[in-house]
Amino acid sequence: MARFARIVMPGVPCHVTQRGNNQQDVFFVDDDRRVHEPALEKPARAPSWQQEQEALTGIERDLEPGYVGAGVDHGWRSLIAARPISLLLRDGARDLRDCFHLTGHGRWTKWNNTGVCNRFACSNGALNVPKNKQADASASHWAVCNESGLMIAVHSAGPALLAVFPDWKNSPDELLQAINQANPREPDLAHTFHWPGAGTVEYDVNAPKDTWVIASIDGKPVDRPYDRWPQMDGDGPKITFAR
Repeated sequence: MARFARIVMPGVPCHVTQRGNNQQDVFFVDDDRRVHEPALEKPARAPSWQQEQEALTGIERDLEPGYVGAGVDHGWRSLIAARPISLLLRDGARDLRDCFHLTGHGRWTKWNNTGVCNRFACSNGALNVPKNKQADASASHWAVCNESGLMIAVHSAGPALLAVFPDWKNSPDELLQAINQANPREPDLAHTFHWPGAGTVEYDVNAPKDTWVIASIDGKPVDRPYDRWPQMDGDGPKITFAR
């Protein structure tokens, strides 16, 4: 059955399902299923998608972490759905519960989980820290986790905040002190985060669903009506359906 073309990005996994029309059964007898299973055995035993992408694109294993997911639900007619803002690390986690992630407030159909800007993420929902991640420094509503030299700062009260510091060379306690010095007023964190040293992100975690949560970066207003952003820019490969 025809579907809209999906955008496939190197290093980003695709979720593939197999089912019949209207979710009907594909296999009616076990013999049919057994014939199909060998076709799945080879890809199931193949290296992980990360290893394949590293081999194909030369991606280094110390690549900086990145956020994935997020978004806004556009209704039952849309293929777009809101997801938690998740931080992907090279720690082998295979379950969302084992990842740092931010949810929106209330039912997922009401989320505006677009509060992502480079190494910073925010939401009006809950912050989820994996149970196996221990804080190396904490004070007030902030905590810092040292993940093999990568510093991750989380703020659990008011708006949920998550910031990644890949270039921080000092201790977690020193980072925590620097964050508190850059953000001395707790109420200001409801709308503004100051990076230690330089840089500011302003946000509205209760922004309507058609508006980017991020309001300005370093004092410069951003283009917030994201539904008008082009899906692609630049000169991409020519697409043809000729056969």
